[in-house]
Amino acid sequence: EANHHAGFGPGGPHFCLGASLARREMAVTMTECLRAFPDMEVSGPPRKTRSNFLHVLAELPVSYTP
Repeated sequence: EANHHAGFGPGGPHFCLGASLARREMAVTMTECLRAFPDMEVSGPPRKTRSNFLHVLAELPVSYTP
């Protein structure tokens, strides 16, 4: 008997089509921030968003010299 379960996860019919674009945008953003502010560093603990579906930082304090 075939299993017609369509589970959530890193692939399949429920995978977000924009996920790869979002990862690329974040990589470019962080690269450019570090290029502009080479001394940027995390200055406090991250605060996560509570969600059953997303793994998201609501806040990540950083410090740098302008």
